[in-house]
Amino acid sequence: MRLTIEELFDGFEVAADMKKILLVFAGTLLGWLCFMFFVWAGGFVKSDLAFGILSVVGYILNYGVCTFALGASNRMVYKELTTGESLSPAEGIAFARKNLGSILFSPAAIFIIVAAVLAVEFAVFMLGRFDLIAVVLSLLTAPAIMLNAVLLACAMFGSVLTLAVIAVDESGIAGTVAKIYTLVRRASIPLIMYMSLALLLGIAATMIIALIFVLATVISVMMFGGASQIFINLSAMEVPALSLPLQAATVIGFISIYVLAAMVFTYPVILLQSFATSIYLKIKEHIK
Repeated sequence: MRLTIEELFDGFEVAADMKKILLVFAGTLLGWLCFMFFVWAGGFVKSDLAFGILSVVGYILNYGVCTFALGASNRMVYKELTTGESLSPAEGIAFARKNLGSILFSPAAIFIIVAAVLAVEFAVFMLGRFDLIAVVLSLLTAPAIMLNAVLLACAMFGSVLTLAVIAVDESGIAGTVAKIYTLVRRASIPLIMYMSLALLLGIAATMIIALIFVLATVISVMMFGGASQIFINLSAMEVPALSLPLQAATVIGFISIYVLAAMVFTYPVILLQSFATSIYLKIKEHIK
């Protein structure tokens, strides 16, 4: 079992697909709007409890919409990596709808299981307040460390690999959680090595993209402000002010920058999906 650097490099090309970028961007934007709407609606409610409930509902909707979009895009990534087939966003969405329960609840199930086990551990160790029981519980220190290491590894790798597992195997909630546990139990070292390499590549790519985008934005803003003499006019005013058309132009410009930035930095997210899918496909061959 060996994942070549060329296989990881394929992820760069697969991720650079405007269809995937627009799908994830649209899902993220819609999820954020859902969250902001419920927070905004909560602002009209005088009850702190109602505000908290509405905020939680908004957060859940945000999570659901974003995860749904990521599940759809991950299926598109998987198909292109393995067969070269370029699925449409509609086909990706159809897959996500078919596997809606698994996509939405598998990531949450992993963290709920981890939290539940940790809670049970805490409850058991509370018995250590009694001297004699503390002596007995001290023998469980090493096993507890090993168990917690497995739990944290499942949570860490599960947050990255869960949607890839669903995209490849179309597994249900229980099957997905079981596969994540099997990956951690039987291939933890390859997972660590491959994920470390993918992380280094992803960080390097993101930093280069960020540098190019920031420099391009600064140059464009300076050119616009200088050529249109907005900066000169503002510096000549005691109290800087813009006419209504220039205010509109400024708002449009900033919105354009925000939208473009969101789309640009959606690329690393899809790149991570590509890396995760490649890693899972390679390790899956070994643990069959």
